[in-house]
Amino acid sequence: MTETAIREVKEELGIDVVLEGDPVVLVFETDGKHVVLIHYKATYSGDIKPGRDVREWAWHDTNNLPDDCAPNIKPVVEKMTT
Repeated sequence: MTETAIREVKEELGIDVVLEGDPVVLVFETDGKHVVLIHYKATYSGDIKPGRDVREWAWHDTNNLPDDCAPNIKPVVEKMTT
């Protein structure tokens, strides 16, 4: 699983990452489907070069996340920073 996360970040953002600690896993149901999201904390190196599939990206202070961030982000950040 970690190799997949590292590869996906490289493909989508063009950076190398080192994953830190255990993942935070969120499981929920939406539209009758079960969804499993796996989040890792990581450090990175290199300059971001978004791939074709990336429409938008930005860095945000974890204490000042935008109101319109995806609903899974805030609980994950809270769990990773406590």
